[in-house]
Amino acid sequence: MVVEKLYSPRAVAAAIGVSESSLKRWADEGKIRVVRTEGGHRRIPLREALRYIRQGGIPLVNPGAIGLADVEAARIRSEGADPEAEIAEALAEGDGERLRGLLVWRYLDGESPSALCDGPVTGALHRLGDLWRHGTEGIVLEHRATEACIHALNVLRSLLPPVPAEAPLALGGSPAGDPYRIPSLMAALVLAADGWREINLGADVPVPALVSAMETHRPRLVWLSFSSEEAASRMLRESEDLRTAVDRLEAMVAVGGRVAPGGKLEALSSRFHALSSMEAYQQLVEITLEPGDTIVRNIQLQPDAITFEEFVVVGYGTQQKKVVTGAISSINADDIASLPVLRVEQAMQGKAAGVQVTNLSGQPGEAPTVRIRGAGTTGKYRSAVCGRWNGCGWH
Repeated sequence: MVVEKLYSPRAVAAAIGVSESSLKRWADEGKIRVVRTEGGHRRIPLREALRYIRQGGIPLVNPGAIGLADVEAARIRSEGADPEAEIAEALAEGDGERLRGLLVWRYLDGESPSALCDGPVTGALHRLGDLWRHGTEGIVLEHRATEACIHALNVLRSLLPPVPAEAPLALGGSPAGDPYRIPSLMAALVLAADGWREINLGADVPVPALVSAMETHRPRLVWLSFSSEEAASRMLRESEDLRTAVDRLEAMVAVGGRVAPGGKLEALSSRFHALSSMEAYQQLVEITLEPGDTIVRNIQLQPDAITFEEFVVVGYGTQQKKVVTGAISSINADDIASLPVLRVEQAMQGKAAGVQVTNLSGQPGEAPTVRIRGAGTTGKYRSAVCGRWNGCGWH
């Protein structure tokens, strides 16, 4: 049993730069789940805090407040750099803390586990993949990088939102003779992020062990990861028992790996009546179940109004209200939607302090002049409106 870390509203508020009272109010409104101590104090599970932060697109201003100091260190060091190069460097140096920080930072910044696995992680691993050919030092470096990567992926897995007990189960691994652990681990990570319960059997799993696990757990999906031509050939020779178990359980099979599509993977897919051979982890996310099956997918939502109570949209970004020194006005779309006007500028008239909307000629449909706190525009005399209306929104 894993004991999840719990943090106080004060700690989570410090992590995202808002007041403790705001965090407590959001919790009381059910926007963020809390547990209560024996003394009645609110505590927020780490995974719930990260779910709220990620889905709301809320910037982390002090990750160390919730135990993620490595995320802040990775962000400071790698902001604006090529993520694949940064991950490859961390792997080559065996810097597990930096690698964990890089992956968690990009995940919290909105990147999906499937995009991470298909993109910078796989690219970085390919850069290091041939090191074992270069003597003892290369073998040591590759093994060290493998362990660092496995640990970082497991940390990321531990931070995903909990999957409901009624979610469908996926089970898989790499077959006997295939020693590569990372591909199957990444498949398990991607499926967990997409709302599956998952059991990763790891590398070098004999067919009898795989069949036994299937009979015990009765998965809806079985994944097979092949990184070895020899292992794929052996699976073709020994696949009858596995195929029988798959048919009996009416399970789906996802076959993937670096073994070239069109060869043994295609033959395996055909034999198991499987999904088409998979060339990317993103394809696991696109699996469709039979009617009656349900996956609770962790969909990234747009921030709602409560998220922005203490934030202000400024140009092409956001700032916290407490650091904005100028006056801020806003106009709700509901307030102007029903007004009998021809232009949106006319609807703004009288709705915001300091905004003057005037029509100099009186011609119907003519663009009014909009002045914000006077004619203070530099250069030519033009209205200081940051944006344009194109019929669907401000740009």
